[in-house]
Amino acid sequence: MRRSTRERLSAFFAWAKENRILVVGTLPPTYDDWPVPASRDASIRQLYLDAGLPFVVPPNRSRYPRDCFWESAVRLNEECQALHSRTLTEALAPILARKAPR
Repeated sequence: MRRSTRERLSAFFAWAKENRILVVGTLPPTYDDWPVPASRDASIRQLYLDAGLPFVVPPNRSRYPRDCFWESAVRLNEECQALHSRTLTEALAPILARKAPR
């Protein structure tokens, strides 16, 4: 029997908590010319919030021009991946500062 995405994520979240690993959710990269319903973003966010985990949304909602992607809507090229990483780093900074040992 196949487990649902929600069940697999729940198991991962539990494993991460047991192993003291911080999990932070965010939106997946998508084309900036596709309409993305707010309900999609809300449902992804809710998975993390229901588990008591932080969730960050970059200013661009992880949306990039098509020329930022390789062969699919989920694989950013190197230049855009570096930009995405910097953007997420900025969004994660406050969360990491709160979680850092004192």
